[in-house]
Amino acid sequence: SRSVKRFSTPTYRLHWPVVMNQQYRNQFRPSFGMSPLYLAGRDEWIRSFHLGLFEPGNPIRASLVWGPRGIGKTVLLNEFEDIAAQYGWIVLRADPRQDMIHHLMHTVIPRAVADPASKSNRKITGITIAGLGSVNMAVEPTTRPEPTLNTMLRDLLRAVNGVLITIDEVQSVPIEEMRELATTIQDLRRDDLNIAFSGAGLVQGINDLMNHPGMTFLRRAETIQLDMVTDRDVATTLRETMDEGGKQFDEAGLMAATALTRGYPYLIQAVGSLLWAQAEIDHHNQVTADTVAKIHDDVIYRMGHQVHRPALAHLSERELDFLHHMAALGPEPASTSKIADRMGLKANVASQTRAKLLNRELIAVPARGKVEFTLPYLREYLLEGRIP
Repeated sequence: SRSVKRFSTPTYRLHWPVVMNQQYRNQFRPSFGMSPLYLAGRDEWIRSFHLGLFEPGNPIRASLVWGPRGIGKTVLLNEFEDIAAQYGWIVLRADPRQDMIHHLMHTVIPRAVADPASKSNRKITGITIAGLGSVNMAVEPTTRPEPTLNTMLRDLLRAVNGVLITIDEVQSVPIEEMRELATTIQDLRRDDLNIAFSGAGLVQGINDLMNHPGMTFLRRAETIQLDMVTDRDVATTLRETMDEGGKQFDEAGLMAATALTRGYPYLIQAVGSLLWAQAEIDHHNQVTADTVAKIHDDVIYRMGHQVHRPALAHLSERELDFLHHMAALGPEPASTSKIADRMGLKANVASQTRAKLLNRELIAVPARGKVEFTLPYLREYLLEGRIP
């Protein structure tokens, strides 16, 4: 399990193997879904999850993590998994697929039972689960009912401290599959069994899922909306991770790097990684404001390629036009009425387009009648004409 290191600011050290007596390496991880060496700004939820595993009635035992691309949803989900494994719980990752329940029953649960190298680092012995012929399966009467996800989890829960089920991109799960999983978890919780669930996804997708009949369980779940990280936590994460790689920031360099990230978790890792690489190329062990200036354009390009382009890929022509006119009005929050005038649209049509972009989490409403971009550097990306 990951070791957790607490600093003077609320930053957690996650696990990344360090090879002794070898040359320092770049410790930043600018890849979606990959846990960074240091996780910043999420201490409240991490502490709540620790507590929740010892409080059967804690709301976080059913949680939904949401936010835009690159905000750290999958990373937090990974951390929840490692915390559960640390306390002897079994982690079951459910894939958001058409046959999710079947896959859980016939692949995920058997693998968790049989694989001693699972996240829990604990081999399960002396357990018989109906339907798993390879795990101490006894000859059963032919009249025995067919196993269900409910019965299989009950059998598993008799042998372990608890079970955590996680789903990334939860909005992609078919409704019927999600309804069966929700019903099962709710039934197990009614019997005071140690079952927990955490899903992650985009806000609108999760909202749409919760609005379907039979999703009462999800509507009662703890909602964890991830926001930008504070400058203090960004600076701590950059500094500590850079130190692990054998390089240090000077004061001006750290201030410039912090500002460049704009508190966006993906950019914390991307900026740090590029800075470490640039310092290595320059044969310097100190990262300065000059180093930050050298990688500025690389950061903007990577943000556009990795975040903006896929975020805009499926927009309609009118939605793209709305964003372009919004960008042209300047860096401050733009007036919706001015955007409509520039586009030559009636107010109701502009409002419909605005609503779609809000649902896609590309814009936000900072004040009545105003809109602003949610993703850092999206305005610059649009003004450069890099529209897919």
